[in-house]
Amino acid sequence: MIQILTGDNQYLIKQRIDQLTAQLAAPAKIYYADEQNNLIDQIMAQDLFSQKQVIVIKNLTKNKQLTEQLIANFELIKDDQNMQLIIVETKLDKRLKLSKMAAKAKLIEQFDNPKHYDRAAAIENIKSLAFEASLKIDNQAAERIWQLVGVDMMTQSKVIEQLSIVCDQRIELAQVDTYIMPNLAVDSFVVIDQLLAGKKQQLEDSIDKLEQTNVAAMAFWGLIVSQMTNLVVIKSINQLHPTKDFAIHPFVANKLKSAAYKLSLADIKTIIKILTETDQKLKSTADQQWLLLKIALVKICNLFQ
Repeated sequence: MIQILTGDNQYLIKQRIDQLTAQLAAPAKIYYADEQNNLIDQIMAQDLFSQKQVIVIKNLTKNKQLTEQLIANFELIKDDQNMQLIIVETKLDKRLKLSKMAAKAKLIEQFDNPKHYDRAAAIENIKSLAFEASLKIDNQAAERIWQLVGVDMMTQSKVIEQLSIVCDQRIELAQVDTYIMPNLAVDSFVVIDQLLAGKKQQLEDSIDKLEQTNVAAMAFWGLIVSQMTNLVVIKSINQLHPTKDFAIHPFVANKLKSAAYKLSLADIKTIIKILTETDQKLKSTADQQWLLLKIALVKICNLFQ
């Protein structure tokens, strides 16, 4: 039997692997394709002994030789009731022969996290994870978890596991704020969104909240500078595709591309000057780094008002 699990929701993929493993009542063996070249031949040889086996192969399509072996043995493995072959691909190229064969046989399952901006879906996922842990949680506390760590269910599940140690039957908002550290990448999305939208007061509030955590100002500054640099490059070279050329998160890429069209070359020079001067100040002092960071971002935010 063959099943291809694809998508970025590693939590649901892990659950599905556990389900398939339980159905065959055999332990799962996990292999990474870049470390194997004759794995399919080895699996077929072991199958001669009719022992039940669950084989999980990650990133198979990165190994052309292994992929060709599987294509050659596809029908045999698909019909073998003593074997469950599970292929895990974060992004599955639908143009590949293997993808087309699996799609025709209806052997592909898609597991995706919600989009970054999909608040409702993220909150429902967090509430379901809390329920699985026998904990109650209201929308406000669930929303705060989403704001702190984002939409990835695997990360959310670890947060719920962490909170289950300190929470008694119910997860309270105060406990989330006390025990859960923010994900810098998520917070950078929020700040960039507010900055590009010219939302000065919201931007200042977000930075003030970050300052109250244990997050290092320089670490956060590095993420912001990276995105501002992308903005400058996008404005300078019109033919770029941000998501593909820079591997930027689609949510941020669309914001940057839209914002770039609103800026003049004079604005770009101003942004570069602000970034350069602030970077030098931050690297020369450990005092009031969050204040320096906020002043710089507010100056840039003013360009979008």
